[in-house]
Amino acid sequence: MKLYDKLLIITDEMQNEMEILYPFAAHKTVKIYNPVGIEEVKIKSNDSSDLTETDKKMLQEDYMIGVSVLDKVKARDEMIRAMKLLKERNIEEKLYLIGKEPEKEKLENLIKELKLEDQVFLLGQKKNPFIWLKNAKIFIHTSYGEGLPNVLLEAMATGTPIISYDCPTGPKDILLNGECGELVEMGNVEELAEKMYNLLKNTEKQKEYKEKMKDRRQDFTIEKSINNFIKMVESIER
Repeated sequence: MKLYDKLLIITDEMQNEMEILYPFAAHKTVKIYNPVGIEEVKIKSNDSSDLTETDKKMLQEDYMIGVSVLDKVKARDEMIRAMKLLKERNIEEKLYLIGKEPEKEKLENLIKELKLEDQVFLLGQKKNPFIWLKNAKIFIHTSYGEGLPNVLLEAMATGTPIISYDCPTGPKDILLNGECGELVEMGNVEELAEKMYNLLKNTEKQKEYKEKMKDRRQDFTIEKSINNFIKMVESIER
């Protein structure tokens, strides 16, 4: 690392790790976010051309959503268990899970075990997940590990309020320590269910997050990342 002029990182948490693991090189770090095509996401979130009639009916429901590979690291089983707690509190909103399904059978069995067949739905891969994100009441992310999760940025681009596990790394940075969305202790299903319940009931809080996300998502535009990269290169002494 001593041979490099600059070291790119993508979150503040990575900066903290650099200071611990490589203190001699920490001063060389420059944070530049991975960007997201916000305008492209907005356009796709209004594109209904690929929807089936069943899709259109499902989009008219009141629902929350999770989008990711359905594997162990993404802890979709914990999201489903949180839905059981919500059902016990008479919450009727549905949960749609979009993504590849390596654990599909396991999750289907859990849904049946908890008697949530009328409330939790595994939708598989969707060519255009953005229209599903836009129409959801809340986006939920229960991952145990990330870098800088693009799906949170995409949810932010569609204006959907976010609840995310506070996993390493990314969610805390993207949501500004909870200012732009809810952060939940990893694995705390009771806290997850409580925050889901409270945000569903609090439409003013939903509006507040939507307004704050309008400004925050501008920090992740392609243009801003390019400009920051140019500034970094120009700052290198020759």
